[in-house]
Amino acid sequence: MGVVVDALDVNLFGEGTIIARRLTTEASASSAVYLINLDFVRPKIAVPLNLTLTFSKNHTPFDVSFNVDADEIDAGTQLGSILVSPRKP
Repeated sequence: MGVVVDALDVNLFGEGTIIARRLTTEASASSAVYLINLDFVRPKIAVPLNLTLTFSKNHTPFDVSFNVDADEIDAGTQLGSILVSPRKP
């Protein structure tokens, strides 16, 4: 599974046995890409996934997109995305 975070200063951590590995980003990149190996993703199967995003106080909103590559699923299949809007104190 791939996770694209549209902010370089945001970190992503998996919980439990989920390990999110950040790929090296180019100097001109505006997004961070993480890879998560999941052996149990199959069509029409729900998989709970607990992830933690860490960022500085008063961070601007950013998008997080999820996609997947697997034998039974087309490469780069979009799973969804969310807009993270940190609350203002």
